[in-house]
Amino acid sequence: LTSEVKTLDQDIQKKELLMKKLIHTQQRARIIEKDFKVKINSLEDEVKRIKDERDRALKEIDQTGGRGNAANNRIISKYEAKLKKLGDDLTRLRKKYQENQKALRSKAKAAEKLKRLQGEISGHKKQRVVLQRKMKEASESHRNWIKSTRRELQKAVRERNKAKLKVTKLQSKLNKQALIIKRREDEKEVLKRRLKMFETKARAGRKGRKRGSKMLERKRRSNKNGTKA
Repeated sequence: LTSEVKTLDQDIQKKELLMKKLIHTQQRARIIEKDFKVKINSLEDEVKRIKDERDRALKEIDQTGGRGNAANNRIISKYEAKLKKLGDDLTRLRKKYQENQKALRSKAKAAEKLKRLQGEISGHKKQRVVLQRKMKEASESHRNWIKSTRRELQKAVRERNKAKLKVTKLQSKLNKQALIIKRREDEKEVLKRRLKMFETKARAGRKGRKRGSKMLERKRRSNKNGTKA
């Protein structure tokens, strides 16, 4: 979306620049048209004035009968040269004026082009607004996803820590139970050893008493035999 917005911005800038150039060209053409009109009118007035002067000079020459006079001929030639130069200037200006008029006659095409450009620029700007809104929505969605993922991660960490604590407690309980069982086994072994010792002593006592009884019996028999003798 970012690249699309950037492309639209570039198109808008290019078309707005083209619009400015077209508008500037039209404005310049109108200014030139006015300038040409002023200059042409000025030259036409100057031609009329020179013609009037020439006609008055010719009338005076004719009245004095000095048409063939060299001085009078120079006056006439001077007026003709001025009129020729003014006529050439006027022709050149009228030609430029006509060329400018052609440019102005293309005003309708330029206006149509401007209208088309304005429509395209307006469409691009609307499209840019839509894309920017989508970018904002996508960005907001991404931020929400990050928040949600972060919350889930924190929850998972808490549950993991809780489970870890539970495992630790169970392990501690198992260890205690193992110690109790070991202590009982140890006590059991001690009792077994004591019992074994007691049984050993008991057997030894029985054997001693049995030997004593036999010795008493032999002694009694010995005494009895001695009495008989």
